[in-house]
Parts: sequence; structure tokens; C-alpha cells
Amino acid sequence: MLAFTGLMSACSKDDPVPQDGPLTPDSPEGREAVTIPDEFLCSYLLKYFDLDRNGELSRYEASLVVRIDCPGNIVFGGKDYMCDATGIEACTNLHYLNLSGNDLTKLDVSNNKLLDTLDCSMNYNLKSLDISQNKNLLQLHCYACSLEIERWDLSANPELKDLRIGGDGFYSFSTISVLDCSNNHKLESLMAGQSQMSELYLDCPELNLVDLELNNLSSLDFSNCTKLTTLNIAQNKITHLDLQCPDLDLLRCESNNLTALDVSNCPKLNVLYCNDNQLQELDLTNNKEIEYLHVSNNKIQNLDLTNLTILHELDCSNIEITNLHLNSPELTQLICTNCNLQKLEFLNVPNLSAIECQNNNLQSLDLSNLPALYLLKCYENQLETIDVSNNPELRGFFCNPMESLKTIYLNEGQDQLLRAFEKPEAAEVVYK
Repeated sequence: MLAFTGLMSACSKDDPVPQDGPLTPDSPEGREAVTIPDEFLCSYLLKYFDLDRNGELSRYEASLVVRIDCPGNIVFGGKDYMCDATGIEACTNLHYLNLSGNDLTKLDVSNNKLLDTLDCSMNYNLKSLDISQNKNLLQLHCYACSLEIERWDLSANPELKDLRIGGDGFYSFSTISVLDCSNNHKLESLMAGQSQMSELYLDCPELNLVDLELNNLSSLDFSNCTKLTTLNIAQNKITHLDLQCPDLDLLRCESNNLTALDVSNCPKLNVLYCNDNQLQELDLTNNKEIEYLHVSNNKIQNLDLTNLTILHELDCSNIEITNLHLNSPELTQLICTNCNLQKLEFLNVPNLSAIECQNNNLQSLDLSNLPALYLLKCYENQLETIDVSNNPELRGFFCNPMESLKTIYLNEGQDQLLRAFEKPEAAEVVYK
């Protein structure tokens, strides 16, 4: 402990007034010690950059630093973290700075003009961040902070390619209402979930990854973002979405106020979650590549899936369809609860392993072509007979209550299915 105290005193000299010209190790300016009041940061800088091992960081030594990787562990309840980044400004040739997981309240990197990578994420009390002089910045991660920036214009960072702000899934205290990236034409990745954002301005033709989940956005314009491959705008207030994204692979727009959704110009779409909206129709004619589709909790009355031949997972619960025709031999999971289904056919779905079709108006259910069926939920229907004798893999059989049921067909090895099944008194069990 005494040795460390000695180091700290050596790092506590006053900073000199910056001089013109390059610093040298023997010049008076170059020999001046940098003020580093924080013990954690001082220990790190002396360990890696005190070249002459004299217990202090000179301005010349600081000028040689190009990379600082000094994350704290406050996120995990540890005691190794910094509260003050004073001293970083002396590292005038710094390119990479990682101070994530510390306890900073402010960070000024305006003197680090060569900085291209900055990670100050998970500094939960960080309220002030000055990057106005960092025109070379390529990557900025400052999520899970408490930034008090109501309108953030990133025009001063024209080279920015990777931006991550907002929350981390657990914490989000930022008050960024408006984000202006209209001059960040090189931006490729924007992750700004849990930002409380209500306005976003984009002119980013290179953008391919966008995550805006859990914001207050009511409108978005992606007309100039034709390279998008991943788009997550779930849990906002968006009413209309028109995408011209030929390479879009994943679209999450669930839990919005969408009344219309046009994905006809997204032929490579593989994952579509548009559940919990106000959609009355959904045209998927041009989306043959969809494998995962969630459209539940909408007002859709007709759902044509005949074109989706590689569909793996479908959730169409709580919509207003009466019939469902499937032509997806790769389908493994079907959830179609609380619809008005009167007919459900399984003609070309041999890999289907899980069916949840409870709370419908089904009077018949042919399961004979489903050898892989493992889970079946079909209660609250009008079924009079149910035959699972051709479903040897069936383990989960949930059919209570089903008062209309008269006959259950099983094979000799399926007695265990009856243990959790309360069959009506008049129902007969027939073994095949």
C-alpha cells in the first residue's frame, strides 16, 4: 500500500501548458509529469507506459500511447474501476480508448483528435460526453450510460461507422430524444435500443444493421438505406413501414401501431416478426425465403402461406383467419391459438413436431401424416374424435377441457398420454 501511495504522489504534478512542436524525452515539456488523480487509471498507465520506470507518466511517454484498454468491473460488483479520466487528454496520439464498466460521470476526449475507437459503455452515471473534436471517430459505444443530451447531432463525426447508444437490456438512463445521423454517410451499424428516442434522422446509404427497439419513434424513413440486412424497430409507435431493402434478412417490427406493412421489395427476408400490430393484410408473395414468421395479434383475415416452402416456425395466434393451408415441408413449430379456425390440414409438413391450436372451432384434426409430432395442444375446440396412434414421438398431449370428445385413438405404447388427460365420461379409448 505504501508503494502505491508513492506512485500516486509522482502522478500528481500540475500539467504544463502545451508547447508547439513534437515532444522529446529530454525536453522540459517532455519530462513534465501528467496529472492522474484516479488511482485505478494511474496504476494502469504506469504499468504499461512508464518507460523509464521512475514512477510517473511524462508528457513524452503519454504522447507515445496509441491504445488504452482499461475497463472496470463495477458492473459485476467489483472494486477495480475509475471515477475520473483526467490524464487521458495528455495522450494526444491515442487511437483506441476502452473505459467501459467504470464509474465516470463525465468524459472529455476533445484533445484526443486521432481517436478512432471509443468505448465508454456501462458507465451508468456518465452524463457528459464531449466528442465534438473527434472527426476521425469510427466506432462509438456509449450504451448503458446516463447521457443528458436531448438532441444529439453527430455531424462532427463524419467517419463514424459503428454507433451503439441506449440500454444494454437492463439499464437505460439516457435522455436522447432526437438523434441526427443525417451527415454520417458512412454509418454501417446503429444500435440505439432503450434510448427514449422520439425522432431519428438518417441519410446513411451504407447502413446494414439497425436496432431501435424500445423507443418512442412514430415514423422512420429508410428510403436511402438500401443495404439494410438487419432491422429491429420492435416496441415503438410506428404506424407505417415501407422498405426498399433487397438484402434485408431479418425484420422485427412487433409491438407497434402498424396498419400497413410492405415487404414486397425484400425478397431475401428470412425472419419476420410483425406480431402485436393493427395489420389487416400481409402480402408475402415475394418473400419465398422466410423461415420464421410471427404475425399473431393482428386483424388479418386471410393469410396466404403457400409460397413459403421453407418455413420453419409459424405463430399466427389471435388473428381472424378461418382456414390455414400449409405447404412447408420444413415446418417444425405451429402456433395458431385463439383464431376462428374451422379447418386445419397437415398435408406436406412431415417435420412438424409442435402444434398449439387450442381455442378454435376445429371439428376434425388429421394427425396421421405427422410422424415427428412431439407436442400437441388442442383443447377448447369442437373435436369429437382425436387419433394420435400414428404419432409415436408424442410426449406432450394437452387436450383438457374437451367436452365434445367421444373417441380417442391410441396405439399400445401410448398409455402414458392419458395420465394428464381428463377425458369426458362418455369418451372411449380405442387402441389400434
